[in-house]
Amino acid sequence: MIPFTLREIANIINGQILNATGDELVTAPLFIDTRETVEGGIFVAFMGEKVDGHNFAAEAIRGGATAAILTRDVGVPSIQVSNVEAALQAFARHLRSILPNLKVIGITGSQGKTTTKDLLFAILSSVAPTIAPPGSHNNDLGVPLTLLRCSEDTKFCIVEMGARHSGDIARLADIAQVNIGAVLNIGTAHIGEFGSASALARAKGELIEALKPEAKAILGSYDERTRDLIVLAKCSVTTFGESSDAEVKGEQVSLIGGRANFLLVTAADSREVHLNYYGRHQVGNALAAAAIAVELGIKLSRIADELSTAVPASRWRMEVRERVADGVTIINDAYNANPESMAAAIKLLAEWASEEGRPSWAVLGQMRELGASSVQGHQLIGRLVAERGISHLLVVGAGAGEILNGVAGMVIADAKSVADSAAALRYLRAHIEPGALVLVKASRAEGLELIAQDLASEPS
Repeated sequence: MIPFTLREIANIINGQILNATGDELVTAPLFIDTRETVEGGIFVAFMGEKVDGHNFAAEAIRGGATAAILTRDVGVPSIQVSNVEAALQAFARHLRSILPNLKVIGITGSQGKTTTKDLLFAILSSVAPTIAPPGSHNNDLGVPLTLLRCSEDTKFCIVEMGARHSGDIARLADIAQVNIGAVLNIGTAHIGEFGSASALARAKGELIEALKPEAKAILGSYDERTRDLIVLAKCSVTTFGESSDAEVKGEQVSLIGGRANFLLVTAADSREVHLNYYGRHQVGNALAAAAIAVELGIKLSRIADELSTAVPASRWRMEVRERVADGVTIINDAYNANPESMAAAIKLLAEWASEEGRPSWAVLGQMRELGASSVQGHQLIGRLVAERGISHLLVVGAGAGEILNGVAGMVIADAKSVADSAAALRYLRAHIEPGALVLVKASRAEGLELIAQDLASEPS
């Protein structure tokens, strides 16, 4: 981060200095969690649904923070503003304006944003100072906090852009002044909040509309709605995918031990890539990262090397653990779920189990935020489980019950539902065979990662 005095920051965000002279120097990034206190930084006292950050401001100062940004005086060195979120965004917008040589890459899509960000960070950080958010910080707080970590030495900044409402991505793109904007795909995640697939597509398209003529748009070729965003672009567009007309494409895709291998192809060159990430669907994420890196002038040989050595950096996204005692392998993909990501995980489970001749278990919970398409979406997943020949289906929670209804009348060796995670664990401990592959997946709010974590421990 660029050092600022409290007075300089107060002027930028239209705030009032409290309990400080204003000459205090802020030399480290802003943060919102006192468990991650940054010495020399600023604590942002954000008012959440359940927690009021003002109650932790004194703790942050004791931990080494220079000051806090807040909306009321709590007796610590601080800058008081009328709206903390707006102040944070104003500060980020200012910082972006004084770093004209910084290249900002914005990534959005229904799934794959965080993995693509992690893969792109591996590539870009190998050639120049690069900033990217930890985990999935993709909202009105996460994007400004990521930008504010940049300094004069930072060459690349990667930001994820999520959307809960129309206008969210347009606002984030305006703050970040994106140089390269990538839309990975448009599926059904959050469709319940937007009301329709077309409304969701318009929300994702806000990133492409925000790009200036000298910017660059990167579009996935995996679905028509993403392809159609090309009409919104005022700048040049590069496509990626596995279709023959994609400009950055993957060919000769194969799956070995659950991990994908493919040939990375551009008009000028081609290189083999051997991913350390599990699942065939990761090819699309790798191709998105490659397309962005190519546009930034990175050699294809380096891109392929970094994609092949990158390891998963974000939790609960295809985390794989194997029990030594009985060879049971747990695939923990419980961070989030929608029909597209659920289908991708089931396909991985089926292909991996078939390749190695192992029993397969799909332990599935509810996919939230699907709106009117929820019943159909869950039933489709049930049918896919049966069609792909999964050995065992365990549906967890009443909200996921339509998955079981989806397999009605279809051939499947074992399909059962249980009320909650505790019941699921009891059943799994009693019935999982040695050498089985076990997929655990649901929306984050279902908490199924606890099942995966428990199963990953060695059996007694």
